[in-house]
Amino acid sequence: MRFVQVRRIKVAVWAGLLAFTVCVSFQNHSVENNDIKRILKERIKKLSLALGELKAGIQENAGEGGINNTELIGLVHASRLNLKRLDFWFRYADPIHYRWMNGPLPVEWETEVFEKYEAPYMRRAGGLMLIENELNEEKPRFDSLSAWCEMAIAGVSEIEKELMSVDFLKPEWFLFANRHFLLNLFSVYTTGYECPSEDRRIPELIDLCASQQEVNVFFSMNNSELAMDVYNGLFERMLKFLTGQSTVYSEFNHYQFIKDYVAPLYEINAGIIRSAKVRSRNMNDYSINNDALSLFDPGLFTAQNRKGIFSGVDDEKTLDSIRELGSKLFYDPILSGNMQRSCASCHKPEHLFADTLRFASTFDRSGNLTRNTPSLFLAASNHLLMHDGAHFSLQEQARQVIHHVKEMAGEEAAIMKRIGKVPEYQGRLNALAKATPLAPRASFEHALSAITYYYSSYGDSIPVFFSNLKQNIENDRQSVQGFNLFMGKAACATCHFLPRFNGVKPPFTGSEFEVIGTPSDKTAKRLSMDSGRYLKHPVPEMLHAFRTPGLWNVSRTFPYMHNGAFRTLEEVVDFYDAGGGIGKGLKINNQTLPADSLNLSPKEKNALLHFLQQLNTEEVLPMPPGQLPKSKKPELSAHRTGGKY
Repeated sequence: MRFVQVRRIKVAVWAGLLAFTVCVSFQNHSVENNDIKRILKERIKKLSLALGELKAGIQENAGEGGINNTELIGLVHASRLNLKRLDFWFRYADPIHYRWMNGPLPVEWETEVFEKYEAPYMRRAGGLMLIENELNEEKPRFDSLSAWCEMAIAGVSEIEKELMSVDFLKPEWFLFANRHFLLNLFSVYTTGYECPSEDRRIPELIDLCASQQEVNVFFSMNNSELAMDVYNGLFERMLKFLTGQSTVYSEFNHYQFIKDYVAPLYEINAGIIRSAKVRSRNMNDYSINNDALSLFDPGLFTAQNRKGIFSGVDDEKTLDSIRELGSKLFYDPILSGNMQRSCASCHKPEHLFADTLRFASTFDRSGNLTRNTPSLFLAASNHLLMHDGAHFSLQEQARQVIHHVKEMAGEEAAIMKRIGKVPEYQGRLNALAKATPLAPRASFEHALSAITYYYSSYGDSIPVFFSNLKQNIENDRQSVQGFNLFMGKAACATCHFLPRFNGVKPPFTGSEFEVIGTPSDKTAKRLSMDSGRYLKHPVPEMLHAFRTPGLWNVSRTFPYMHNGAFRTLEEVVDFYDAGGGIGKGLKINNQTLPADSLNLSPKEKNALLHFLQQLNTEEVLPMPPGQLPKSKKPELSAHRTGGKY
């Protein structure tokens, strides 16, 4: 999330693109770890010198004459190139201090996957992106420039200490760091997420990859048994592709870059990890699935425990029974206070577990809820759930909705008493509870876990666009143009990260929130009064912030935004093209979406919309159970599948 307005800037510091020729010699001789550490130390020294020059430049520009933006931006760019030559090591070894050197935001509130039970905590950032953004303000603040530069210098020192104890040539370090590097090639490095100057993104990418090839060769020579020659050969061809690209960022072919190079490189690296049978101890790898060999695998990373209390169950027959029970409970209004409302009343499976209404009615039907029903399809891809990230687990989210007086108004004790009077439910729960040795008695937790396992079982199909990529089938020209716009000029991918196109970016350990200035309705005359995440975490940066949703099947899960303000994707694209709420003339102090227009042409908008249609999956949607279980109690046998409202 970017709490400062990032302006699209075109600073013509470089007149042309850097050209690199990488000459690789695969000789059979060993390389000492000291050799690669020597390269690392040399690069760190160059970065430190560049940052020192930037610091001196900032100090010199503090006089009465004001700040010479052009001169300082040149020093920033020189420092960025030196940082990119260290990115492979720095970003993986110490992501916290990396943000001191190139943080996209001055303040971030973190809740990582392995810290869900803790309150969000503040992390300050500094470094080159913040400095460049500030230099492109009308009146740059000297104090901020100086503080962010000092943080960058301190960050280099801290990471250097961390790295000196690492054996970079060991497969268990290099292969996972390399995976991290490839994931960022896939969804971060080319998007402008942390590089504000459009004309700098491709030169930096080339320099980044050229410097990495040297590291790849060192590793290969020291681990010849891993057969890295194929990987290095493809990597070198990728470099030739990059140096042959246009210097104009909007013309960069993100599609070909990912399809022909990044995706195959990831598969090779993932295969080597599997064959080498190495395991990581780095928290960056906490969510990533070692068995997923493709960037397009639906199981590439895990954000939620879908099984809940049934976590230890792997038997397919038992899992099928859990899913079947969950299906019936999902449709059964027995869970609500008046036995007339079910989960499916709002989360309609035929609409990917979303709703086509802007707002569902309240439990007592006296009015409407204040937020649009979020889709449960691929909810397991988010570490924090609901529009405001209020819940940290699927089971907790289900529990709170069932209990909420305006949603289902169900009471746990009453629900379990009713379930106990339905023989099929009670029998299934008792049998399934035996599969959980630590909780052998049927409980509400078993019912919740059956429900979450049911709806989260869907999502094994990938979007048509990705399916074609995976099968090496060329997507149509308009889809490719739309994808390149999504990743580039339209800047969608700076918030909607691949592969889920949601707010979970590599290494997939947290969920991001954004302030886009959502209006109260499509007329955009007033700002939505919903405070968003601020209600759960009251800090200024979170006012009107909402979790970035995923875009798989986005054309089928209308209306859009937390309040359903927009009915069509055309309206959504127009809103973003205008610059969000500020671009529409609304007053917002903390909008994270750039407020200047994207200047998308009608043809470009159509291509973008066409691409979004290609994010539909070929998922076989579930059918409602034909009949709900009966009871000897008439009132428990009169319940209607899906509820009455």
